[in-house]
Amino acid sequence: MLNKTEWHQAGRIILQVYSGDISFAEMQEGWQQTEALIALDNGDLPVHLVLDFTQRRNFSPDLLKLQTMRQLFELCRGNPRLGWFLAVQPQPNPVMLFSSTVAARLVGRKFRLAATLEEALRYLSYTDSSLVQSSQNP
Repeated sequence: MLNKTEWHQAGRIILQVYSGDISFAEMQEGWQQTEALIALDNGDLPVHLVLDFTQRRNFSPDLLKLQTMRQLFELCRGNPRLGWFLAVQPQPNPVMLFSSTVAARLVGRKFRLAATLEEALRYLSYTDSSLVQSSQNP
């Protein structure tokens, strides 16, 4: 279930939190909410998406397929502001990790797995120095 989609850092990092069983339709809905947030922002810096799956029980079987994951990444292909996709999963499903990584590369998106939200945010700060600058200059 998609619990929330919100700015973690205004105009720069979107956080989506999922729990329970997660379906393809919920992932599509999450993308639509992400697009809506980006559309409301007038910035030009990259927007990174952090998907928090720490409270998930299961992914629907179709999400384990490479073709399905590619469809999800294809949804965002046309948005030039999208930067990194980070999935937060303390105990990742190996099939999901493989299909996500391959699908992201097939459509030219940056994807990484993190064990915690803090690890994901540290990685973003390391890879995108403008995040540090924007947090120092409110």
